[in-house]
Amino acid sequence: MRVRFLAMSAILISLIACTKDFDETAGPAVGRPAGDEKILNIPEGASAGVLAVKVTPAAVERIEQGVTRSEGTRSGVESIDLSLDEIRTWGFARMFRDEPFEADLRAAGLHLWYVARFDSEVDLRRAARALSSSESVAWVEYMRPPVRPSRRRLLSAADPGSVRVDGAPCNDPGLDKQWHYHNTGTLYGSKAGADVSLFDAWKVCSGDESVVVAVLDEPVQYDHPDLEANMWINTFDSDSKLRHGANFTTSTPGALNWNYRDSFGEAPTGHGTHVAGTIAAVNGNGKGVCGIAGGMNGRGGVKIMSCQVFGAKDREESVSDALIWAANRGAHIAQCSLGYSPLFNEYDWLNSCGYEVDAIDYFIEHAGCDENGNQTGPMRGGVVIFAAGNDNTNTPQFPAAYEPVIAVGSLRPDYRKVPSSNYGSWVDVCALGGESTGTDGCDAPYTTDMGGGYIFASGTSMACPQVSGIAALAVSYYAKMGPGFTAEELRRLLVGSGRLEEVLKRNPGYSATDFGTGLADAEYVVFHDAVPDRPADLKAELRNGVLELSWIIPGDHLSRAIRDYDVYVSAEPFTESETDRATKYETVGYGTVGTRTGWRGENLPQAETYYLAVAARSKYGIPSAPAFATL
Repeated sequence: MRVRFLAMSAILISLIACTKDFDETAGPAVGRPAGDEKILNIPEGASAGVLAVKVTPAAVERIEQGVTRSEGTRSGVESIDLSLDEIRTWGFARMFRDEPFEADLRAAGLHLWYVARFDSEVDLRRAARALSSSESVAWVEYMRPPVRPSRRRLLSAADPGSVRVDGAPCNDPGLDKQWHYHNTGTLYGSKAGADVSLFDAWKVCSGDESVVVAVLDEPVQYDHPDLEANMWINTFDSDSKLRHGANFTTSTPGALNWNYRDSFGEAPTGHGTHVAGTIAAVNGNGKGVCGIAGGMNGRGGVKIMSCQVFGAKDREESVSDALIWAANRGAHIAQCSLGYSPLFNEYDWLNSCGYEVDAIDYFIEHAGCDENGNQTGPMRGGVVIFAAGNDNTNTPQFPAAYEPVIAVGSLRPDYRKVPSSNYGSWVDVCALGGESTGTDGCDAPYTTDMGGGYIFASGTSMACPQVSGIAALAVSYYAKMGPGFTAEELRRLLVGSGRLEEVLKRNPGYSATDFGTGLADAEYVVFHDAVPDRPADLKAELRNGVLELSWIIPGDHLSRAIRDYDVYVSAEPFTESETDRATKYETVGYGTVGTRTGWRGENLPQAETYYLAVAARSKYGIPSAPAFATL
């Protein structure tokens, strides 16, 4: 769900002005200052000396020839080159290149995006206006690098203790610290059931090796003893440096690199490794922790593709490059615990403009497909999942708030909102990022860390991979049923899995839409359509004008007692497909499987014969076949 920030009339106008395929007849874009009609986003907080330029389809052939002749300093189009000279440009080149998939890039219009690099002392707004003045330029966009997770207040914490896990499904010693998978309420400050319902989902699926999750982050430690078996192996590229993923902070995809200091002088935090462990740490190997889709008995987990988007010098297009590269090499889910500076123009994101939007759209459309759009993997299309961020604001944060993206907020182990977590109607679903403070104890998730170790880490950065892990679990489950599963279906399952009632109860003062659909639920994505057993031995009696029914309590998909029932009463015969002809009464039955429960109907219309039926209803509202009786 999303809040629309513009009046409908403005949206309709903007859709004309801001299309995926540039319309040279379109009028000025709505809501931009005079002179900025073709300029996306705002210069404040943008990188100096660099601009993204989208050229028109009519000019691209001349530009490709001109860039080649000039060795990447000129376009070959006079009006553009005059502007490039004015801003002292030293580089003008295609933004997106992936030679084996060039046809796909062109079909998506990604070949129209160029990057102009120029003297950093030149005023950005002046440079953007100069470039946008050419009739051969469709859009100019201010660029900025992604925000590092460490700047989003990633927190690590001391050991909060263990939760009691009776009958744990794996022998991984750290599983008893992973309360976010199975919360018994024994952890201080927690509430039983405030978890992602993972153990029940594991009864039917724990992952599948055909499913690939791209982790866009710091590099993942691919030789970590609890991750190594579940790392993706690149069969698309011959370069051995790209075996488990690629570094997109360099001009071309290169080797993953941990040996750097960022612009703040800090070494990598291990954030990508933290995220990867939540998704696919190897399960049942007797080591460390478990991943949501990490397989079982040391094998069968989903695969992690490491896409490094942070480095010594963060590159503005690293995230977009990674999304395209990952989609082309078989990734199905893009896990993005990162963000951008909040200084983005909502207009541009909400109306699908910009190179970041084009890259996200490309991943969603092309992942799991060949060049003809045919499904090649366990799911057709891709899902992009972003952390909502840790600024305690309901102001939409992009890309998380972009409509096709799934935005993930963060809760504590008692369903309460993490104080720092962003919220609002643009958030789709929540997971359990927890927090660590000096006065309120520690309830951070436990996961893999650099150096082969383990760590407690918190924030929406740690909530997001829980949803990505559940997504991977869902794709794994439906992959076993053959081709046909789509990204649209996966999105509906993820968003539909949310449990909202308890979240709202524990967060008074917030809107009913501030947490999306609530806490994500792994059990739901694999059992949402499971049909419960039929009630048995339906008996009916009429005592003193009161109709009394009783039946044997059936089990649900996990042999748990059904609580919810639909009772149908009619004076005329009806069949299973004709229950709408009867009067329906909803009731709750208590007891264990195999015991009796019942319903009493008072003040019913008199009838010579009562035709009766009872159907069980699963916790997700799926009815069983009805049991019938006549009285």
